[in-house]
Amino acid sequence: MIPDTYDNFRLWLINYIKSVWTLPESFKQGKVDDINFEELGIDSLEAHMLATLIEDDYGVEFDPSLLLECPTLNKLAKRCTEDDES
Repeated sequence: MIPDTYDNFRLWLINYIKSVWTLPESFKQGKVDDINFEELGIDSLEAHMLATLIEDDYGVEFDPSLLLECPTLNKLAKRCTEDDES
């Protein structure tokens, strides 16, 4: 679990996506509020790079396969910031 709020981690992910890819036009224009990782073209190498950055920035283990289980920005942010004990 990421030791941060949903909104903060979601913003972290958006900033990461902006630094590597171009945000989808529909997202930039506010027509949608989510980003599908498959549509960005994230491959296994990029998933591992993202996992390493999350581990470095947040000091937690991050399994890149979570990108398959949670294929969108919002789903991943929600899953990673949920309190497992609630």
